Amino acid sequence: MFLVLTTPSTSNTIYTDEFGIPQYQVDTRATRTSRATSIQRVLRREATAFDVFALNVPRASTQDVATIRWNLVHSTVVTFANDNVDHKAKTWLRHEDVQHGLSLHVLTARDGNEYRWSQDRETGLLQLRTTDAEEALVACFHKKHVFPEFLPNRPLAALEVLDGFERMVDEILVTFIYVDNRRHKSPSRSPSPRSNSA
Repeated sequence: MFLVLTTPSTSNTIYTDEFGIPQYQVDTRATRTSRATSIQRVLRREATAFDVFALNVPRASTQDVATIRWNLVHSTVVTFANDNVDHKAKTWLRHEDVQHGLSLHVLTARDGNEYRWSQDRETGLLQLRTTDAEEALVACFHKKHVFPEFLPNRPLAALEVLDGFERMVDEILVTFIYVDNRRHKSPSRSPSPRSNSA
């Protein structure tokens, strides 16, 4: 499946499917003292015969998925709506430094398995893989991808979730937003020492 961005920002956008139907709404708001990103799933319902007699019937609604509270001093906190547990990013999505200045983020998912976000050495694109010997590709961010059914003449950025991993799409999207944000905040050659507290 694909989650297609409608704006250049991964943390302020609507993610649609490959046909242009909204799937997730992501909104980041900042004040002088804090910044938070809310991720909501867009719900759709079928129209009924009773809608003919109603005024202003909503055609779509949203359901809270998660909130990312970005902290400059302490660890950033991710809270999923369905379990209401605060996950500190430095432990739940721990940071690992590797050679050549690339950094990794290892996720312990709800299924008990570990997955690793990293940058492809040749393309620089973000990829999520399993941490076992197979290192299976779970998700990949495409800076430009063509969707013939949606906008055939305009390539769009999209997060691709591979077959078999759609069950964890919420976790994939939330951690992708976090990792992409941190990637742009950190120097490209050598990760900052402060990034371990993010």
